Amino acid sequence: MPTRGTCSIGSDEALLQYADYEKAFMAGVARTFFEAHKEEEWLREKYHPAYDAARISEKAEKVTRRLGIYLALRGQGLFEGVTLTKSNSKRVMQMMEAVNQAMDAAVGEEAR
Repeated sequence: MPTRGTCSIGSDEALLQYADYEKAFMAGVARTFFEAHKEEEWLREKYHPAYDAARISEKAEKVTRRLGIYLALRGQGLFEGVTLTKSNSKRVMQMMEAVNQAMDAAVGEEAR
């Protein structure tokens, strides 16, 4: 066993070996996690390819809904003349509050 200062590998080789060890360790952690949870519904819904179409469709619906909210607020002139400056902070806060309320209302509709 080498003693301190007499190691037979250089620091570059040690870094490469550690990177390999770390990669293998993380793969083992991921494998263990998967094996422990592979039968659970939440894991299948999140990662199984059979659920991809539903996930993609749901995300597209949410993005479309948010775009509609943005366009409606823009059409009302909510963003007109708003600059992100300290002197305009009151107006920015009012705008952000209006956006937040509109988004909260949309989330409430999604939950129903």
